[in-house]
This record gives sequence, structure tokens and C-alpha cells, in this order.
Amino acid sequence: MLAKARAIIREVLNEKDKVLVGLSGGADSIALSHLLYYMGYKLVVVHINFHLRGKESDRDAQFVADYLAKKLPEAECHFADVDTYGRAREAGISIEMAARELRYELFEELRNAHQCAWIAVGHHANDQIETALLNLSRGTGGKGMAGMQVVSGQLFRPFLTTWRSELEAYLSAHQLDYVTDSTNYDTTIKRNYIRHQLLPSFEQLNPSFPNSLLESMTHFREEQEYIEQTTKQFASRQFDTEEQSLDIRNVEEPYLFKRWLLDHGFTPSQAEDLINSWDNPKTIAFCIGSGYAEVYRDKLYLITEPVEEYPTEQLSDRWNHPQIGAIQWNRLGSVALRLHRDFAERGVVVRMGRKEDRFTPFGMKSGSKSLFRYLGEKGLPEYYKPFCPVLECDGEVIAVVPFEVSQHARYQSLSDSIGIGFEPSGAAFGAILRNLTSNVRGNR
Repeated sequence: MLAKARAIIREVLNEKDKVLVGLSGGADSIALSHLLYYMGYKLVVVHINFHLRGKESDRDAQFVADYLAKKLPEAECHFADVDTYGRAREAGISIEMAARELRYELFEELRNAHQCAWIAVGHHANDQIETALLNLSRGTGGKGMAGMQVVSGQLFRPFLTTWRSELEAYLSAHQLDYVTDSTNYDTTIKRNYIRHQLLPSFEQLNPSFPNSLLESMTHFREEQEYIEQTTKQFASRQFDTEEQSLDIRNVEEPYLFKRWLLDHGFTPSQAEDLINSWDNPKTIAFCIGSGYAEVYRDKLYLITEPVEEYPTEQLSDRWNHPQIGAIQWNRLGSVALRLHRDFAERGVVVRMGRKEDRFTPFGMKSGSKSLFRYLGEKGLPEYYKPFCPVLECDGEVIAVVPFEVSQHARYQSLSDSIGIGFEPSGAAFGAILRNLTSNVRGNR
């Protein structure tokens, strides 16, 4: 029985793999844990009590404990209690999403703690087609219609081609009981509505609809794999991994660009806005997931690791910032500025640039200009301007590292000068500074 699932398990798992299995007590998880156990795999079985169904939740936990003691006596067991309602309130998300987040966070934590190769879950073919219809209702496109993957990172779903009826036949043959979640019949829950109302209607139109849809999903998945591969090729040609930037003037494949944007956290509407307005001369900014993106001077910058702020510090020997670089007093680096030797004894400090700062670039005979305007002219994106290091002496900005020294700090001869070396870091901001200064000419 479950021949297709057995074949998938043997193909993916090594004989000595240790597997973490999520065990709710429902039919699919009971079948999965039993099958893996009697196929000889070492298991860490995890049951999570989400405290969503009162006494029924406690019943499930007791059922799982009894099942493990009788049927899987050598499996490692872990029982966890989580505050699902608390997570939902704290994060401002649905109960279903909170439970999902808690589930997979705990699974990953325990997988690492127990050194498991895989997290196995019991999603089956019925879940797969319900997911496809749910995604269709949300407008997720071909990627959503492709459904779940058998292998996604360390997550393993061996039952995706196995119908629930096959799992129930397996349980019956092995005289295995299971529990049923009473909320499975609540059709106000979208997935339950699809299962109990929508799917039967489709089956009236075509009795073999579930099989037809599952086969169609295979084709969607193949197409998505091809698109993902070509999108990766697009990114390898166009995306600067050091700067985390992409020159949008060179984009000749808008569809692949849009796919790449979606993969990096842009919403469909954000992607459309960007594609339709990338010739806008103004800065365009986007919040993407937990990060930020900005279009500046025809380049799209991804800022997924915000730059850390830093305090004002005396520049005595060497100043380091992991995302910017190292400034070395009286040394040479890959970028070097030179200023008058008198400043060596006058208490130079390094600090973050400020919006109110003004700067007199070398060669500007009178007056000054806004520091941020100057940085914009050099090509520095808006996000990074406040983090560009400046050297200050007696309240005046005497250098903008790594671009230029002030007219007021100029030197007349090398014997009157002292060097400020700069080594950009390997982070995105350091790479941007390095590339922007490659053609900069100043008082060096």
C-alpha cells in the first residue's frame, strides 16, 4: 500500500536520515509517522497543542501520547504548548496564520536541536487541489496553481500524490485510529468551504475533476520550474550581487524582471508601478516585506539589511563599520584622500552625515552646498545618504568619505598633507561607495 509515497520516501531520504514528523493525531499525520517508522527511519515526533479547541485540543494530545507509546515506542517525542491567540494579537494576523508561523518556527527549532535532516508533514493530494483552488481565488497566478512542492528546503511532503482515501485504507489495514478536528466541518473557513461545497460542485461537472486538476498542477509546476530557471539566468546577467542593485536601463525582458521583483518581496501592484514608472527622474521607494527598495538614477537598490547607526568618534587611528568600511588616519587604502597636515593635531572626528550639514567641495571658491545634495550628485541613493561618514573638525565638515575633502582642508604640496585611507567593506553599502568613487577625482 501507498506505493507512490514509499517510492518518493526512498528517493528523497537516506537510510540513516533522522526525520522530524509533525503529528496532530489526524489521519494524514498518523499514516505518515507510522509509515516512516516501519520503513526504518529514526523519528522525532512533535505534537503541538495550539489551545484553539478547548478540551478537544487536550484530547488530541492525550491520543497522540497513547498512540506513540503503543505504536512508535522507540520514536523520540516532543509535546509543545503555544499561545496562538497571543501571537495573532501581537502580530496582527489571523489565527490560522499565527498557528502556521508557530508550527514551522517550532519545527525548525527542534529540527536543529535534534539534528534532523528533514521535517516531514502529511499534506496529501486532497490538500494539494484545495490549495490550488484557494490560490486561484486569491489571484496568485501560475506559481500558486503549481501548489506545494514535495521538497521545499528541509520540508518534505511525501503524500502529495496520495489521496486521503488511500491514507484511510492504509490506516484501516493496520488497525490505526485517528482523531478528527471538529472545525474541519466549519464552512466559514475558506479551505473547508472549498472541500465541502466547491469541490463537490466541480465533481458534478466532471467526476474526475480532482485527478484532472492534480495532473494540470503537474504541468503548471513544470512551467514554473522553467520560468524560475530563466529568471535566475536573468538575475545572473543583470543583478549586481555586491551592490544588491540592478540597472533598469538594461532590462529587455519585462516579464522576467517582474518575476524577479515578485521573488524579492514586491507585491504585484508594486512591480507594475515600478515597470510603468522606471523612467521617472525622481527617486521611487518601496517597502518590500521586511526590507526596502529604492530606484535612484536608473538603478534599483535592494536594502534588505538596513545600515546600523554609529556614534561620533575621535579619529585617532582606525575607524571600522561592518557595512561601510574602515577609515585609517595617516594611511593609504584602496581609496585615499589627502588633506592639510594641520588637521592631524586638531581633533578630527568621524560621524554620520546630517541633513543640515553643508560642505564646500574642493575647487569651490566660495559658499557651500547641502551635504545630501552633494551626495546625490555623486550618485548615492537616498536611503544611504545619512550613513555616509564625514570628517568634522571644529564644527566644520572637512571631508566626505570616500568622495572628497573640503576646499578649506586643501593642501598645497604633498609635504603639507596627510593621508586618509578608506577600505570599503564587503557589504552592499561598501560596494556602492567603492563603485561610486572609482571615477571620482578630488584633492587626493
